[in-house]
Amino acid sequence: MRVVIVDDEPMARKHLARMLAKEKGIEAVFECRDGPHALETIAQEKPDLVLLDIQMPEMDGFDVLTRIPPESMPEVIFVTAYDRYALDAFACHAIDYLLKPVDIQRFTQALDLARRRIQANHGTGLNAQVASLIAALTAKEKYPQRFSIKADGRIFVCRCEEICWLEAKGKNVCAHLEGKNYLFRDTLNNLENRLDPQHFLRLHRSYIVNLDYVKEVQRWFNHEMLVILKDGTKLQVSRNACEKLKQVLF
Repeated sequence: MRVVIVDDEPMARKHLARMLAKEKGIEAVFECRDGPHALETIAQEKPDLVLLDIQMPEMDGFDVLTRIPPESMPEVIFVTAYDRYALDAFACHAIDYLLKPVDIQRFTQALDLARRRIQANHGTGLNAQVASLIAALTAKEKYPQRFSIKADGRIFVCRCEEICWLEAKGKNVCAHLEGKNYLFRDTLNNLENRLDPQHFLRLHRSYIVNLDYVKEVQRWFNHEMLVILKDGTKLQVSRNACEKLKQVLF
């Protein structure tokens, strides 16, 4: 088998690559850091199997699959840190997955099943299956209640309500929780689309705030405003966001 590993975390890719190295019949392994790189590699290398992370910034695993032509669709095993409901949905739609952190026994089981499907030349019809899975997840919950943060080679899971504010740091985002900060790779634009606008508001190009942590709002220079959080953090509100803040809070 020719296998492509797609994950934005280098340590996660290496972990899967090490497990593949112990398996027989693996002709080549290619590692991809993001969705665009994965699409390019899949088109060039024509793998038999793709180990595909779902939660990646900018282009997630579902986005990758929708961009692969049906006639070029390889066998796919999703790699995910989703919660219990989502895992039940995967099983219901007959889509194989590996739960992070990936267990070697479960990995071998999923790989054996993929081998049998490839040898039988039996297409999985993943386009339709993934579309129905996304619809099921969306119907259950438009905005997630849990938030997975990949940092320092680990995955931290918190409830969205625990996030005080999110701050852009170059190509990364810093999640500020009560007493804890996590720096991880993502964009505020991506996070803004994923978070419930009833609770989270983009106050500035550099940060998103959880409105439940806002303690005080003050007038600022040039018709701008200043938000003070419960822990004393002061965040300047851009002029464009002032009207949105007034509509939500006043």
